[in-house]
Amino acid sequence: MDVREFNERVEDCLPKLRNLVRKQIGHPEQTDDIVQEALTKGWQNRDSFKGESAFCTWLCSIAVRAAIDMLREQQQWRDYICFSLYEHA
Repeated sequence: MDVREFNERVEDCLPKLRNLVRKQIGHPEQTDDIVQEALTKGWQNRDSFKGESAFCTWLCSIAVRAAIDMLREQQQWRDYICFSLYEHA
């Protein structure tokens, strides 16, 4: 898949992708960061797209995993802060 084809497919999918991420993470300000990460990973792994599902489905699955990773990182950071505050209280 070349850059032109990838971009055309992304354009068709972008509204659905943004809505999915926004609903999943609940933080509209972080939506674009997650979408950008998903697009980057999608481009880097475009050769793994086999066409067994719709391109948008494939890209949305990448975005969901990126959102989950971000939420996990935030939770670990919150846990660390809470532990540190408790430890020093």
